[in-house]
Amino acid sequence: MKTLVLAVLIFLSAVPAFAADNNTNPNYDQAREDYRIYLQELKKLGAQYRELTGEMKKVIAEEGLPTWSEADDSIAVVKPDFPVSPAASGAEIKESDKEVAVKLDVPGLDRKTLKVSIEDKKTLHIRGKRKDNGEFIERFVALPVAAEGAEGKYEDGVLTVKAKKSEETKKEVVVPVS
Repeated sequence: MKTLVLAVLIFLSAVPAFAADNNTNPNYDQAREDYRIYLQELKKLGAQYRELTGEMKKVIAEEGLPTWSEADDSIAVVKPDFPVSPAASGAEIKESDKEVAVKLDVPGLDRKTLKVSIEDKKTLHIRGKRKDNGEFIERFVALPVAAEGAEGKYEDGVLTVKAKKSEETKKEVVVPVS
């Protein structure tokens, strides 16, 4: 958007000052025609952008989204159900022999609307509504191990979820948050 505004300002600054009767000035007519052509080209570019991003979304939905893990320098392809790795989502994950703990900043959420679940034993799903503007927030964090039997705590805008490691697979486990 800033580029568009800048382009329009540059374009308009290149047009010379007009006489009192702008309709008879040939520079004015040429500037209007150039601006009309510019807007038509901008519309075409906008359509191309929407088409390209639509194709990208289809590929990601079919193939998944490649993510890089700083922990072990590996690249993994994850389905877009959870768009980013824990490092990219801002989550801090600690793992022990028996459990995995996730700490995530989600400030301003109304505790009454906060819902946390573990989906497919590998994805932490957080959703809630902001107190200040009523906007819904939804975050996904890919877990490094299968997890179940979780409990959560939301305090001062920080959500902490601890879950037991598991090998068994269930579709979704609801996490009680105190």
